[in-house]
Amino acid sequence: IAVVVVPIIAPILLAEPGANISAIWLGVMIGVNLQTSFLTPPFGFALFYLKGVASKLVTTLNIWKGVVPFIILQLIGLGIVGFYPSLVNYLPARTYLTSHVAPPPMNPKLQHCLQEYKFAIYNNEEQKIRSAIFDINSWPSWNSAVSSMLATDSGLLKEGYFLAHHSVLKGSLIESQWKIEEIREAENFLEITMLLIAQTRNEKPIAKGIGNFKLYITVLEEEKGGVEIHSKWETVGMGKLFHRSIKSYATNSAQRLLDDLCAIV
Repeated sequence: IAVVVVPIIAPILLAEPGANISAIWLGVMIGVNLQTSFLTPPFGFALFYLKGVASKLVTTLNIWKGVVPFIILQLIGLGIVGFYPSLVNYLPARTYLTSHVAPPPMNPKLQHCLQEYKFAIYNNEEQKIRSAIFDINSWPSWNSAVSSMLATDSGLLKEGYFLAHHSVLKGSLIESQWKIEEIREAENFLEITMLLIAQTRNEKPIAKGIGNFKLYITVLEEEKGGVEIHSKWETVGMGKLFHRSIKSYATNSAQRLLDDLCAIV
């Protein structure tokens, strides 16, 4: 039934922006649903496979009774995937054309073209990106992690300024407090160091496991120059148990900021 219905329903759902459905999430939902159907009697294929290799002492009714907990787990999994699409889209949303986890194009020759095109943006539009960085008032318009922002002062970014980034995640208000620790500037060079002071969710402290987290924004305005953003951090306290998650958060923050800056042009 799924094979017959999906080609009809999927294009309609994916074409409707109001449905807010991604192809990846829809595919995972169908897959989990099919897995559940393999376990449900009387037509569960997996039940008949098990009956074929089980001892004669094991009856079909025994198999049906034994599979009930697994059906419940599958339904719970189906509900979680349905109510929290972000769990499915987490990794794909963090895949970029030039990242190490990016899938190669069907035509390998396109990989070089994609990288050359993206890097050309960095090389040719440094001045425009630089202006956007210094204009505090424009940050919410290009930074996908910022819905609104408070700053020490409006106008141009200066060393020692404090920035409070606000965003909404699953109905919760996330506030990230940053300090512009250092600005190094020359004729064709700019480097800004941002230090994370604190992060809260609904005014309750979070991100306690990461310390001295800094983002370095570097713009080099010359031939073979470009834009570079990298992160530096320390794991503190219980955060050492979640080193991989903290590393992922730090590197993703740098990558997202880089992509946001390049989307300006």
